[in-house]
Amino acid sequence: MSNQSTILIIEDDPTLGELLSTHMNKKGIPFELVTEGGKGLAKAEQCNPALIILDLLLPDMSGYEVLEQLKNRPSLSLIPVIILSNLSQEDEKRSALALGARDFLVKSEVDLDRVVEVIGAIIR
Repeated sequence: MSNQSTILIIEDDPTLGELLSTHMNKKGIPFELVTEGGKGLAKAEQCNPALIILDLLLPDMSGYEVLEQLKNRPSLSLIPVIILSNLSQEDEKRSALALGARDFLVKSEVDLDRVVEVIGAIIR
């Protein structure tokens, strides 16, 4: 089952997950929301999303581990990943980009319209 327009959100913060879900619905963007890295990897295999929004701090594994596994799986390696995290140090950003993330957005510095804008720029 492939849905090349679905956005997969891997985010464990219930408040931000709800905000993203509401905003995606309002913009008419199909999405799936999961709260753990392992579930995110399984969901990515299942739905083959157009793009993944990934938090770095997850309860079961780090976002870096998720990103590394995504990029090491041939079936998932080409899916663009945007990191959306509260970690804002340059070394975190460099590490994520080196592992293959397409962009790195800091939660406290970005609004939801900007997230949608970045998604649109990447999947056009």
